[in-house]
Amino acid sequence: MFEPARWERFFDGLRTHFGASSASILLHDLNSGGINAFFQSGGDPGLLQEYGARFAASDPWVKALDRFPAGRMLAGEDLVPAEVIRKSAFYNEWARRAETFHVL
Repeated sequence: MFEPARWERFFDGLRTHFGASSASILLHDLNSGGINAFFQSGGDPGLLQEYGARFAASDPWVKALDRFPAGRMLAGEDLVPAEVIRKSAFYNEWARRAETFHVL
């Protein structure tokens, strides 16, 4: 199931389609707040490691997930209003540097 070359092509295409600097998939353990696994295309791998180590547990998008049923695809704006994200320490200390503002 996990074929890195296919994921790489998929995320490279996703980045190109949306004009994004990076695209990634993060699998969160909602009990611990940590990342179980991830895949990234583009961007700074160090920032993603920093996210897992320091910011995953305080990610407002992830914290909002418990208000929604499992199995739904949601945009970041559906989870947390953009103005709340922009004012958050999470955004100002990590997401802005990682050029992360739009999430699914």
